Amino acid sequence: MLLRNVRVVPVGGVPAPQGSVDVRMRAGRVIDLAPTVTPDPRDSDVHDGEGRWIIPGLWDHHVHLAQWADTLSRLDLSGTTSPDEGHRPDPSTPRHTAGERRGQCGRRLRSSVGDLGPPAHCGRARRRVRAAPGRSRQR
Repeated sequence: MLLRNVRVVPVGGVPAPQGSVDVRMRAGRVIDLAPTVTPDPRDSDVHDGEGRWIIPGLWDHHVHLAQWADTLSRLDLSGTTSPDEGHRPDPSTPRHTAGERRGQCGRRLRSSVGDLGPPAHCGRARRRVRAAPGRSRQR
């Protein structure tokens, strides 16, 4: 493989070449590094690095095991076109009668964005909204 036009990050106190260089690799090892390397028919791939940095011997060897578990509690917003769509109720969600809703007032609503407080139909939530600064008092 031949990497053209790359910049080498200095590692371990060893000075790196100034400016862009070409790097030839075979079997995972650097075999040639120079300002310009002549292409060889044995170079299986030739890539232009466009001035990007390369780091010799870097292997990022860490993982975040909990990240996959966190995805189970996230809300999939991939089909939305604006932030407001993520807050609108799903029209297919069944509507509850007033009697059914009264039983829910003791619990708090939670979502992937945090604690939303009691459901909006509960008295405490309505009082809090009416008392919020800048809101007109409606009964």
